[in-house]
Amino acid sequence: ERNSIARAKLIATIRNSPGVLGQVCTIIGEAGGNIVQLRMHHRQNDFFDVDIDVDVNDARHLTHIAAALRANPSVETVDRRKT
Repeated sequence: ERNSIARAKLIATIRNSPGVLGQVCTIIGEAGGNIVQLRMHHRQNDFFDVDIDVDVNDARHLTHIAAALRANPSVETVDRRKT
C-alpha cells in the first residue's frame, strides 16, 4: 500500500571505531528510514554486531538502505534478519 510503514530487522557487523555507529544512523536517516530500536552485541575487539529495527516504506526501500550501509567501508556486513 502507498504511505504504509513496515518494520524491518537488519543485522550489521560494524567496526569498533569512533563515529562508526553515528555513520550508520546517519545513513539510515538520510535514506528515509526511521530507527525504532538498536541493540549492540560484542563480537570481537575490532567489530560489533548491531541489531537494527527500522521503519521502511517497502522492500525496495529496505534494499536501498541496506545497499547504502554496505557502501560504507566501516560496515562489514548487512543482512535482513528473519523474525
